[in-house]
Amino acid sequence: MSGNSHDSYRGHYDGYSSFGISYDPPAPSRSYHDEAERKEEERKERERLAEAERKRVAAEAEHARKVEEARERIKSNPPPPPAASRSAAKTARFYDRSLVRLGITTPASDAEGLYYVLVDNSASNDLIRSHIRATVEYVLGTACALLPKHQIVFDFVSDHEDGDSLFMQEIDYVFPDEQGVKTLGSSVQHVYNADGGDIPECFACPLERISKLNFGKVPKERRHIILVTDSIPHGFGWEGDNGCDARLEWGSTLRKVQETFATFQVIGCPMPGDRIMLKLQKKMLPEGKARYDFLDISTVRDHERRKALVSTAILFLMARNKGRQTVEGFLAALYLKWLKEPIFGGQTDSNAREQITTFATYIEASQEEIDALLERIFVKA
Repeated sequence: MSGNSHDSYRGHYDGYSSFGISYDPPAPSRSYHDEAERKEEERKERERLAEAERKRVAAEAEHARKVEEARERIKSNPPPPPAASRSAAKTARFYDRSLVRLGITTPASDAEGLYYVLVDNSASNDLIRSHIRATVEYVLGTACALLPKHQIVFDFVSDHEDGDSLFMQEIDYVFPDEQGVKTLGSSVQHVYNADGGDIPECFACPLERISKLNFGKVPKERRHIILVTDSIPHGFGWEGDNGCDARLEWGSTLRKVQETFATFQVIGCPMPGDRIMLKLQKKMLPEGKARYDFLDISTVRDHERRKALVSTAILFLMARNKGRQTVEGFLAALYLKWLKEPIFGGQTDSNAREQITTFATYIEASQEEIDALLERIFVKA
């Protein structure tokens, strides 16, 4: 990546800030001096709602137009089969040694929210860890449209057996802006592969560490953790588990995380068909949370598609955590992006719909609401 190519990593979410909005008038919270003042406030509120509705209708119409154009292009000029690999690692990357920020300090005073993305850096997760390290600039650049005032930490974790220099490889807080992309891109080039030793990894220690950090002015409801892994923590009954050197117990660590963060979410990426690992992974989350906070990508059997979906899954969770309007706009922009860049070859439209529909199952809403959301995104006749 050249020094001025930040935009090449930015997502195309921005145009959907009004997509899928539903506005409810605020409940009266004040008294009025006279009837005329009350009527004037009501008039202003009606005008605000009408303007919001106009923007929503215009955004949906623009989305429909672009979707139809993309579909026509696919029909008239069928795309070739997808390339064997779309890894950003093959592109020359920007690097500035002075920008490298390893370790975790304290968030900026003007940060409004925090994300900690923990990536399993063990050998068994090589496909995923390598892809995330190759595409972190894309993740951060797209997050600019979703969470412009949040800061993000990336932490590549494994096990004590890898030694202190490899066990927790942390990249400090960055904003999702051009400077942050350059800092993250430079810093991630100092992250090295770990092995992990036994199958379970020591996720409890990095979670314990970040639970004790100084979060500055950012309140609990704006702090989030996302863990990406193909494995499980120590203490889950796996044969040959060597245990955690710090003797941390997962249950107590999880309770501390719940007390400190608004969300703890897991992207599970074990090998397709590994039902035993998948079942154990879901136990990492508190009871009742796995339904929406455990995002399973092991069902995608194609290796290239599976690794590519991990970065998108991280962004999806960020969008979903922000709210219904944001996640709908994100999915709409994602669908259009996939149509314009037909990564699925001749089956682009059907495969894009299938994956967007799968993401939608992780939105806490009724089936009726999900169906309506998908109808708006897919522009069904």
